[in-house]
This record gives sequence, structure tokens and C-alpha cells, in this order.
Amino acid sequence: MKKNLFIILSMFMALTMLSCAREGCTDHDADNYDPAAKKNDYSCQYTGYHIIWYGYEVSNFFKSHNVTYLHITTSNGQRLTHRAADYAFGPNKYDSGCIVLKQTMGTKHMGTDYVIITTNLGDEVWSGYIEYGVGKPKSTELILR
Repeated sequence: MKKNLFIILSMFMALTMLSCAREGCTDHDADNYDPAAKKNDYSCQYTGYHIIWYGYEVSNFFKSHNVTYLHITTSNGQRLTHRAADYAFGPNKYDSGCIVLKQTMGTKHMGTDYVIITTNLGDEVWSGYIEYGVGKPKSTELILR
């Protein structure tokens, strides 16, 4: 009888300890990662990034055409201004630049967006779909039309 009682109590304690596993976000790439969480409760929240970069040929084009700003508009409502002059007029003839776009994606692990880039002179220099990366940003080269 004592043996059965000991087994029942042991099983009860083991089940109690297992059910006390702390729930939370267990994904290292999530904004709200909880290192103390032992069980994923699917509450992870993500921010994705995309980098649009351009090389010195594009920088030199901006410089020769008096492009000082780029205006970036995304289909999700972001409106950004990028100082192209910071790169086009840099001290090194091989200066390049990059535009970092950030998107809060909630519980989704990836997202897409449509981006339009125009100059301060009103000329559209690039447009297209981009994909946001979580953990490791996605990237696109800005190639002038």
C-alpha cells in the first residue's frame, strides 16, 4: 500500500512540475524572445528589415544630376527621406549608400511590400516588391532605370 501511494504521489509531482513549464516566446529572432520560457505559447512578435543599397555608379549619377534626397514610399504607409548627398558627395570616390526599411509584422515571420523611390527632383528612380527578413535582412540593389 505504501509503495502504491509513493508511486501515485511521485507521478502527481512529476505531472505538476511538467505543467509548470513557463510559457512564452521561444524564438531567438523574435522581438519579445523570453530566455526563461520553456514552452512556446505562439506570442512571438517580429520586425523585418530590408536593405536597398547602391554603389558608387549610382552615387556618382546622383551627384552629377544634383540629387540630394531620395523619397521612399511603401505600400504599407512608410514615407522616408534618404540623404543621397551624404554618400554622393562623400570624400571617397567609391562611396555607396543604403536605405534600411523596417516593418513590424506581428506574429508573421515574413512580409512583402511595394516600394517607390523618387528623387527630390520628382523623378522615379526605382520601384518594385521587396521582402522583409527576420533575423537576417533581405537586400536589393538599387539599379537606375
